[in-house]
Amino acid sequence: MGEIEAYIEQYLASKTKNPDTWILHCSRQSDLTKAVYYAALAENHLGKRHPHQYRRSKRTLEDFSQSIILQADSLEKAVSFDEIYRLVEASKVYDVGPLTIYDTAQRIGAFVQVFPDRIYLHSGTKLGAEKILGRRLKRATMDRAELPKAFQDPRLTCADLEDILCHLKENFFLERTRISVKNSGRKGC
Repeated sequence: MGEIEAYIEQYLASKTKNPDTWILHCSRQSDLTKAVYYAALAENHLGKRHPHQYRRSKRTLEDFSQSIILQADSLEKAVSFDEIYRLVEASKVYDVGPLTIYDTAQRIGAFVQVFPDRIYLHSGTKLGAEKILGRRLKRATMDRAELPKAFQDPRLTCADLEDILCHLKENFFLERTRISVKNSGRKGC
């Protein structure tokens, strides 16, 4: 087993033991309004904010939530994750960027049972994908089939691959790739 395959096994074991409580909390809400509220505020069942959104003020995330709620009818009718993502993206407010948009869309998607069918390339995920592929990417999404064989494991969802690529952006065994991709000071995934 290679290093990447071993990392994937470790990731899957960790995911089973430690599920994403923010996604679970949103998926268990009684209605879409509550799911959107907790998704945008990035709060789990303990009221703890997700580390990706630590630097956003509560007021910013509340404004974001209110903006998304205006799209409730469209969110309920969404049949693809990309539709949800686009609706959340159209609802963005000042100081909300691509990572918060993706995370929020993923949490809302969990509530309406619509999941990513492509890998969304933002921040750290894009850096990890560039390292794995050995080339620069100038697009917002990619198909999972573009990744090497180790990433084709059917147990992995596109959301898992997004998470793994983000974690791999700074992993030591990727330093041997063909190109050097600078982190450019970006924090988080």
